[in-house]
Amino acid sequence: MEMLLEEDGRTISISTWKDVREAVYSVNTELAKLIDALDPSDDYKFIEVEYKYGDLFIENSEIQFPNKSGGLISILDNRVPKRIRDELHYATMPLLLMLNKDNEVFINTGTRVVPINLFHKGSMSGVYETMDFMMGRKSEPIWNFTAGARSICVLPKITNKQGLQRLFSAFGVPSTTQVSSLSDHWYLLKTMAQSPAFQQNWKSKILYFGAKWITHQSRNEAWDTFKTYLLKEIWKQASFSIDKFKFNLYWEKFAETISLRRLQPRPYLIDQVKHILSMMIGDFPGFIPAGTSQEAAPVSGFQEALVDIYMLKDYLPTILHSCLLIDEILKPSYVYYSLTLPTVLEGSPINKSSATIVSDLRQIKLLIDTIKTHIRDVPDVVGHKIIQKGEISYFHREKDNCKEINESIDIVKSDKKFLADSKRFPNREFCYTSPFFSGCIRICRQKN
Repeated sequence: MEMLLEEDGRTISISTWKDVREAVYSVNTELAKLIDALDPSDDYKFIEVEYKYGDLFIENSEIQFPNKSGGLISILDNRVPKRIRDELHYATMPLLLMLNKDNEVFINTGTRVVPINLFHKGSMSGVYETMDFMMGRKSEPIWNFTAGARSICVLPKITNKQGLQRLFSAFGVPSTTQVSSLSDHWYLLKTMAQSPAFQQNWKSKILYFGAKWITHQSRNEAWDTFKTYLLKEIWKQASFSIDKFKFNLYWEKFAETISLRRLQPRPYLIDQVKHILSMMIGDFPGFIPAGTSQEAAPVSGFQEALVDIYMLKDYLPTILHSCLLIDEILKPSYVYYSLTLPTVLEGSPINKSSATIVSDLRQIKLLIDTIKTHIRDVPDVVGHKIIQKGEISYFHREKDNCKEINESIDIVKSDKKFLADSKRFPNREFCYTSPFFSGCIRICRQKN
């Protein structure tokens, strides 16, 4: 292994299979066995990069590298060493393997961030773009990747000016940083994690495959098997797109049901219902408590800073991050969606009417219940199995006088993951008053 850069806690190195073999075996045994069968020479290179939490290592589908002056630069930048550019010339988003942490892929619409998936160690990406190169096609993806979870928030409210000033001072956070809403939390946490004063050493290691892995021309059984594996990975990831297409067909029937009942909901409510149902079938992530896991973020370091420096009172310093309901690694029992942290891809994420959040929640419940009732009565309709398997609950941090919406304080009766930090932080309680619970929808994992 040859170290090319070690700057500000980030590193770049050029490696061979002998250098990375053990690391790959530890996270993706199937892939490692296939590469062993290839018996590659040292001409087959890897570029291994260590990123800090919050680094945008793929931006608009261009790989980003650490540089000597700090921060990240695009692979298209001439300051990236020529040896790296020569190895990865085949795609601005080359084939990559995640070696140790979770990383989030998302779309930036320009006005909001839409989480698509949280990838775990051992996962590959860049397979679409690599196959486009192999087939002589131009690839124009729109993805962004962050090291760790991009969609993340602190459950308790953290808007106290004195507390924030202490955080800003301790971790060199710019004084102009806004922390007025849940969507502001990622930038604060990222800046904290990248400060020299931050105590937890959290790095995401990404392994990029050099050009010879992709441009290899000779044919034998081992190489054919390796390329078949890449095709399998493409198919797995293409399934997400296919499922989204299927859901649009289902949605036509769902929308027809609403129309037949002569309901006339505002477009905002329709957009929310469509997104919630798409989360139910696993097309888009919701949020889950991080608990004691450090895979998606340096959770322990954040929590210690919130308790010891911000001086959070009374509540557990719970961290939430994105997760698909069908995630087969984390296997969440529930995922949560909040009207105060909208992540809809299409339509309007913002309520521009004068209606209250709890009244919107009641309307969303009415629409979904209407769809479920109709589907139950017409079992042969498209989407019947999907809508009937899921269970949706509605919560609000204040009591609903109409008794249609549950109080958020009751969430922990069925979801103990919100109490996972109790041993580390005794004598603190679940923050049921969180802004996140101002219009909260919980979706239960589908039963087989």
